[in-house]
Amino acid sequence: MVGKYTGLNLNLDKTVAFSHHQKVSISFAGVLVHSAPVKYLGVMVGAGDLTKHNFAHVLEKAYLVTKHWSKRNLSLLAKVLVSKTLIFSTFVYICNCSLITND
Repeated sequence: MVGKYTGLNLNLDKTVAFSHHQKVSISFAGVLVHSAPVKYLGVMVGAGDLTKHNFAHVLEKAYLVTKHWSKRNLSLLAKVLVSKTLIFSTFVYICNCSLITND
């Protein structure tokens, strides 16, 4: 109904829904519904605990950024700026998107 008046339509090729209760992949109204994890805005979401997977990716990225920027002759202030901008912000984003327990 909205698409008729605004010209906005759902791109069914890129649309995926996930269910915590569904065990098999099905299609509902042209949208694929499955329980496998889906990457959304850089974070794996879906059934199960994906915290370790998400943090493993961030740790690998932090290692690569550190390796890349360590080759440059930067002052201490520049190193802090690179760390806050490229590494710390990514950890904060993943922490906000993940369910972190005390286990």
